[in-house]
Amino acid sequence: MQTLDLRLDDVNIFEYIHVPNVICKMEQLRHLYLPEECNPKTKLKLGTLRNLQTLVNFNTKNCYVKDFMNMTNLRELEIRWPFNIEGFNTEELDKNPPIIQSEYLHSLSIINNIINDERRIDPKHLAHLLLSCKNISKFSLDVEIRRLPEYHYLSSNLAYIKLRSLIELNNLEEWKVGEGAMPSLQRLEIQSCIQLKKLPDGLRFIATLQEVKIGSMRKTFKDKVEEEEEDFCKVRHGLSIIFQDCEWYRSHCHFFYSAAALHAYHVKLCRWCREDDKDQSVYGHTDENEEQVLLRSMYRTVRLMEAYGLSGLAHSSYSDTSSTPGLYVLFWELKMKGSNDLPKLDAKVMEQCCCIVEESFDFTYKSLRKGGAISALELRVVKHGSFDELMDFYISKGASISQYKLPCCLKTEEAIKILNSGMVGKFFSPKTIS
Repeated sequence: MQTLDLRLDDVNIFEYIHVPNVICKMEQLRHLYLPEECNPKTKLKLGTLRNLQTLVNFNTKNCYVKDFMNMTNLRELEIRWPFNIEGFNTEELDKNPPIIQSEYLHSLSIINNIINDERRIDPKHLAHLLLSCKNISKFSLDVEIRRLPEYHYLSSNLAYIKLRSLIELNNLEEWKVGEGAMPSLQRLEIQSCIQLKKLPDGLRFIATLQEVKIGSMRKTFKDKVEEEEEDFCKVRHGLSIIFQDCEWYRSHCHFFYSAAALHAYHVKLCRWCREDDKDQSVYGHTDENEEQVLLRSMYRTVRLMEAYGLSGLAHSSYSDTSSTPGLYVLFWELKMKGSNDLPKLDAKVMEQCCCIVEESFDFTYKSLRKGGAISALELRVVKHGSFDELMDFYISKGASISQYKLPCCLKTEEAIKILNSGMVGKFFSPKTIS
């Protein structure tokens, strides 16, 4: 076997995915795709995979950094969520051993866009990782850190850079690219970095630059890059400058106060809403599978619920636009582990679940919540059997029993009324979001 893909599209969000430590025996493996989230007890030793070329969804919670030492044929690496180097010397950085030994690594993607401080990547760890990647030509960074690594950590072979959703970089406006840095850069994509005030002056020295793509940025940033404006001279030597959704970003805070706009954001979280949303091209742009955004966000509450003896059975959601501003509502059916008894609901635990879910949503949701354009997320817990009643309702309307799938997004008043009738408690996330 040369390819092993363990990613799951349709997974019960209230169950961990456990991967046994047997992959190390597959020494001929070339391409390994791990699940996005694994059981905390999963510990994989991958140091024997000397022929590995592709590794996706690596993290230091379930894997070991030291195993990179033996992966001398690695070409593509994607790190998702925790990445912490044990025993890292923060005082004398040059005393830390290199991480990546492969001279063939050309593509590096780092995804760590969560607010939880315990899982946020340390900028020094990130910088040391980049220092080990001497030959990468494609670099994608989707993280929440306080500052970017200095440019001299980046490979001189870089041909493509994508910076996405760096919403907490308070000093990103001072990002500098010196003369001689990134001499091979061909494509630069900057998306959703709402703190960035201008392009680095050093881009004017990169003669190889062919394309600059600006997406979901403030209009003030976009205006500076347009022809004859102050930042245009930095990238005018490129063959193309592409703008995406920058006009939308300018006014989206106003739009989201309306009922239609909150429903439009719901499109980003649930693909089934697309059928009834005629304005999806305006509001519903997203790079991810919308259903998976919601699944992944709720999946991260599992550890917390298990600690209190809770088990989840089913979930659904809808956007409540009956008031201004509107809010996002989740329905959960919970029970005690090992029985169908109604659990005792601790308000603090439920509110913490709300926070975890909101932390997993994208920069747009977070910025609008912080600005008051969307109200606090609401979690409604329903009694055991409520979702069975919902299924009976849909079957009575003509749905097939054999093909029935619980809707992630509720679109009818009747369905919402059924779940509301079984509600045993409701909880809200804190009124402010960091």
